[in-house]
Amino acid sequence: MDIRNQLHVVATTVAPNFCDMAARLQGQVQELIDGHRRIHPEKRS
Repeated sequence: MDIRNQLHVVATTVAPNFCDMAARLQGQVQELIDGHRRIHPEKRS
């Protein structure tokens, strides 16, 4: 397999999946932060 073909496959399959995964992780982290703020409103700066 040509190295450029391999890079193209990686770019077209791994990159979108990674972006999707990162977006989902960011959403989960945001939910955790929001939940923590609701539990501890006095700690808001």
